[in-house]
Amino acid sequence: MRYLILSCGFCALYMIMMEQMAPEKTGSALYYAGLGCCSLIALVITWNDKSDGFDGLIGAVMTALIPLAGIALIVYGAGSKLGYFGIGADTGDFVNNSSEQLATLSLVLGLMLILISAIRIWMNHIHKR
Repeated sequence: MRYLILSCGFCALYMIMMEQMAPEKTGSALYYAGLGCCSLIALVITWNDKSDGFDGLIGAVMTALIPLAGIALIVYGAGSKLGYFGIGADTGDFVNNSSEQLATLSLVLGLMLILISAIRIWMNHIHKR
């Protein structure tokens, strides 16, 4: 829980600082690299902290929600590829390249989430033996 609070605090301070000091850099690769550095700094600060009960609850909820997010992404990606929904589904307009990339990205990300969840469940099962 402490990591989440520190990470959000550091990222909020960084965003405020960037908006005031260099608004033209907002949305650039440098901006997002700075947000990643803020999260890594919070991780280093909380490296040896003991986890509390709330961390276990968050972990259990995430264990359930990650596969569901993977299934939702696969359904969206497959539906967009097949033309059931997405850009140009109702109008029959020409589908641009970015919507095709979004559909492919949704399929791949959904498969990765389900695969990672399956590996994690399998490893927990083996570890309990």
